[in-house]
Amino acid sequence: MKKTTNFFKISLIYFISIVLFVGIRIIFQFGFLSNVNSLWQDVISTLLIQGGVMFLVPLLFYFLIFKQKPKETFTNLGFKKISIKAILICFLIGIIAFFLNIIVSSFFNGIIGMLGYESSSSSSNADYSILSFIINIICVAILPGFCEEFLHRGILMRGMFNSISVKHSLILSSICFGLMHLNIVQVFYAAILGFLIGFVSIIGKSIWPAIIIHFTNNFINVYLSFAKANNWPLGSFYDVLNDFLSNNFIFAIIIISVVVFLLVFLLIKLLMSLLKITSFESFKKVIINIKKSLNKNVIDYNNENEFINEINYINEVEPILIENLPEPKSTEELLLQDYYPKEKLTMQSKIIMYATLFLGIIITISTFIWGVL
Repeated sequence: MKKTTNFFKISLIYFISIVLFVGIRIIFQFGFLSNVNSLWQDVISTLLIQGGVMFLVPLLFYFLIFKQKPKETFTNLGFKKISIKAILICFLIGIIAFFLNIIVSSFFNGIIGMLGYESSSSSSNADYSILSFIINIICVAILPGFCEEFLHRGILMRGMFNSISVKHSLILSSICFGLMHLNIVQVFYAAILGFLIGFVSIIGKSIWPAIIIHFTNNFINVYLSFAKANNWPLGSFYDVLNDFLSNNFIFAIIIISVVVFLLVFLLIKLLMSLLKITSFESFKKVIINIKKSLNKNVIDYNNENEFINEINYINEVEPILIENLPEPKSTEELLLQDYYPKEKLTMQSKIIMYATLFLGIIITISTFIWGVL
């Protein structure tokens, strides 16, 4: 009997989570708790989906299948500390991601609109009270930011680093993240956003950058929707943007092109800054571990300059340093650090992931044809 592969185990965990997710969505679609206020329906469904299906269920199965201790599990899934500077950079990336998301989603919505798709309008009886705002921040920004990233960038992407290449893990988790929304309107730009989030998570060597960016993007969306209804600052953002685009189409195309260029340029600069910070932190940890191993006094490095002043010490342990920090052979290797041993995948180990993708694709297509879920 063939040994169960890591790819099979991770795929199984993800498949179970998605099946439960679809099941809950169907139950609520057919009127479950229809006698409950719509706001509290959303709260209950969010707690079931985010807290239960996206976090507790995969975590429980991960414990059962891999038999790891909680601390080891969370470390393997990327829950590693990042610096304050890295956190600030991730918030800025989240803001840029929001604006890029608007452009990408507008382009894609225009395409499916030309194909005959009509999105449903929001209810005029929506609750825009302060209590509703707080609940939406929790249910739309905080919980999805944490739980969806735990499942996709933790369980799925990082869980498959030892099965397939980091690059393919990133692409697969991004596609699954897009399809997980089960909505033709969201699938395309969610997959692109997922790719960016996953890439930043890899550069940052932690899942926290992904959580921060996801939260920031969703928080801005929630704030702007409530700002419009309550006349808060920036409440007219979407109205001003739509008026500008409709009344100055040619000029708007030029402006948008310039804005996209500037946003991408700034995004690249921030990514490189984050890479520099995380690489420095990793480098510093290696040196500290080397010093510990040689029974030397560990120097507390508070900044890069202080670290550089001690660089001469490296000459004494150069062979160990080279062994711990291999020279990147390409940009891809530098950014993705694909040094994980891979396993040979059998068709049996791929079937569940294929089934997961098929389920997401079928439901996403059905939302375009029939508008279900």
